[in-house]
Amino acid sequence: MKDQVNSSYARIVDTPAVVKTLILISLFGNLAIGVVYWLENGIQETSISLFIVALVSLGLLFLHRFGYSQAAGLILYLLISLMLTFNISIGHAIYDEAMIAFPLLIIFSGLIFGKRASVLVTGITVFQICLIYILAQAGHVRPFGGAVQVRLEETITTLIILISSGFLVWVVIDIIENAVEKILLSEQELENAYDLTLAAWAKALELRGREAPGHSGRVTTLATLLAEQMGIDEGKVWHIRQGAMLHDIGKMGIPENILLKTNQLDRTEKQTLVQHTSMAKDIIKDIDYLSGALEIVSYHHERYDGSGYPGELSGEKIPLSAQIFSIVDCWDMLRTRRPCREAKTDQEALVYLREQSGKKFNPEVVEAFLKMVDKYVLEESI
Repeated sequence: MKDQVNSSYARIVDTPAVVKTLILISLFGNLAIGVVYWLENGIQETSISLFIVALVSLGLLFLHRFGYSQAAGLILYLLISLMLTFNISIGHAIYDEAMIAFPLLIIFSGLIFGKRASVLVTGITVFQICLIYILAQAGHVRPFGGAVQVRLEETITTLIILISSGFLVWVVIDIIENAVEKILLSEQELENAYDLTLAAWAKALELRGREAPGHSGRVTTLATLLAEQMGIDEGKVWHIRQGAMLHDIGKMGIPENILLKTNQLDRTEKQTLVQHTSMAKDIIKDIDYLSGALEIVSYHHERYDGSGYPGELSGEKIPLSAQIFSIVDCWDMLRTRRPCREAKTDQEALVYLREQSGKKFNPEVVEAFLKMVDKYVLEESI
């Protein structure tokens, strides 16, 4: 299974980037040290093990490239850990200077992969030290040529140090995770408060007769669905959702006699009406949280052929978010009864959208919307 962010701790650690860095260090570090051992001592166990680790690290880069960074990191840990155990076993047992690497592995593995990893790595390390002690007692490991025996007291001390390292890492990560959980909860509560505020603004427009009942909710749902179907980035979809909810907030500043007029607007009235996009921009431009919504509130009345307002933008000069929203806004308006006309049927609305492809709307967005209508809208009667 490919990597998924499954804990709050993972949100503050860029595991893929860290793992890639460690793999590269392992690749070039073991290769360089292996060459030095080879030149000084010829081909022997240590140099061969270093070359093997370097070769496997090269393979882990490909595993990492396909999105399996956590698996690559686990394999890298096991590989280095086994290499250390092997070289310590043919060296000086628990008196080997390489023993210092074990607590470091526990610390770094826990800090990168979380507290569950610290428990796993600590357990593996304890097993390896016990294995080295058993091999030493059986005479298979002879530190310093047999001049020194591996004693039980020193082995127990080593195990206590390693277990303590693992426990401390677990405690530290647990504290970090709890703190992050509280921060994320506060952020979620704040986002919910913002959402309720946006919904209240949209509801205020509807209650004062400036919007058809349910219009903001419907276009928000449709714009979100269309953006997701088109493969828009999740963060951008969030901004589209905000912009959809606030798209006509500027109409709060337009007189009701213009908005609700059943006859054709005169020139002066049209000039007043088109100002609602700039009014909306003025309302939210200083709110950082809503900065992503500016594209829709400012440009959702632009047309693909350049005949829209306020900037008479055309083609790709119109932000994609505004292009997406403009078509769902038109769809909902066509299917809603207005003071000046009756609602159109679904088929009549679809015919109109097809006719306006390349005129009002981006043909690619129209095509994506028509596919979405077949899949979601008509089936679910949104």
